[in-house]
Amino acid sequence: MRLRVLLLSILMLSRVLLHSSDAQRPFDPTGLNTNGLGMHFVPVRGTNVQFSAYQTRVKDFRAFVRETGYVHMRETSDPDSRMWSLDRDGLKQRGNSWEDPGFPQTGDHPVVGVSWYDAKAFCNWLTLRERAAGRLPTDREYRLPTDHEWSMAVGLEEEDPAKTPQEKDQRIPGTYPRGEWPEGKPPPAGAGNYAGEETDDGHWPAKFKVISGYNDGFPRTAPVGSFKPNHGMFDLGSNVMEWCEEIYKPGSPDRVLRGASWDDGARGALLSSNRSHDSPAHRSDDVGFRCVEAPFPLKR
Repeated sequence: MRLRVLLLSILMLSRVLLHSSDAQRPFDPTGLNTNGLGMHFVPVRGTNVQFSAYQTRVKDFRAFVRETGYVHMRETSDPDSRMWSLDRDGLKQRGNSWEDPGFPQTGDHPVVGVSWYDAKAFCNWLTLRERAAGRLPTDREYRLPTDHEWSMAVGLEEEDPAKTPQEKDQRIPGTYPRGEWPEGKPPPAGAGNYAGEETDDGHWPAKFKVISGYNDGFPRTAPVGSFKPNHGMFDLGSNVMEWCEEIYKPGSPDRVLRGASWDDGARGALLSSNRSHDSPAHRSDDVGFRCVEAPFPLKR
């Protein structure tokens, strides 16, 4: 009997320790917050939202899949939803997924191969999960950032929020997440995870550009937080492109993507004002997302 009680006590203690990061924490609408997945959030000047300090990690998305049974199909009836992966023969659909993107990742790498729909599903799950645990008020939610919120986070306060993402695409020349990048020179050392010389590792297409004189040490994705923070956030503008809430231009279903990624070497792609866009069903090995914590509901 005593042995059984002792074993039960040990089991209960192990569960407490295992879920210590899941303990209830008071929510601070003006300060720093950490949720049950250990995701840290920081306020962004000029907005009423808090940005995740990190891009959503493999281990965060894995927790979502395990708790919900969410099915992320490797192959679906929609050709565009099959993941695109880069190798020496270019971008192709090779049957990869977020679990196996075609290169090694740990739980601390940014999740890739997720569509806009996948990212939205994660945010909705996280909202319900944190509300149920008492860590998030019912008038707050987790979602993707708007295009304007992302611009504010990266320091583009001069952009007009009334204009469409298409109208603002690459309209502020010479401004990069890490400041200046003089013409004819590589970015400053440690600027972020881009297509530096390290990317040409035998799996890099010959026609793809690399940044001469720059080496960030990571041929593909880097663990989040591998570089110095920018405006309180890590990898803002590098490592992977990030889905945003809204469409790129009126009449198009394409959703906005912000920031450059590990396979970007062109100067224009690294601009803070650069926008990419793709179908919300699109999945690629250079695309991930970052959550924001915000007032609910989102007012357009």
